[in-house]
Amino acid sequence: MKELKPVKQAISASRLCKNYETSFGKVTVLDGVEFEVDEGGFTVLGGLSGSGKTTLLNIISGIDKPTSGKLLVYGENLTAKSEDFLSNFRCSNVGYVFQSYNLVSTLTVAENIAFPMEWLKKPAQPSKTVWKNS
Repeated sequence: MKELKPVKQAISASRLCKNYETSFGKVTVLDGVEFEVDEGGFTVLGGLSGSGKTTLLNIISGIDKPTSGKLLVYGENLTAKSEDFLSNFRCSNVGYVFQSYNLVSTLTVAENIAFPMEWLKKPAQPSKTVWKNS
């Protein structure tokens, strides 16, 4: 996986749309979303339940693809990439804590965090943080 190069806009979304087909018809979750996040910036995503926050985060992280529109993450157009590319992209560049956690129950927290490194074939690094139970 190639290293992502620093750019002014870490994330740039243009006319992002996401539709789902249901038994009741088409449901539009995202409709023409546009925004930019500068490198090193701090952005808050808020909204009511069902407003598309998780859908948008899934698209930004490469877990899902928009129905239409364009998404650049560090200059990479994720909307035009293959599933193999997106899988490598997530493993190398995305840190994501899911609402439902999606942790391996037989592993410790530290082991769950280190688990993706096995796919990258990176040797284990000693933790710089000491985990303490409060």
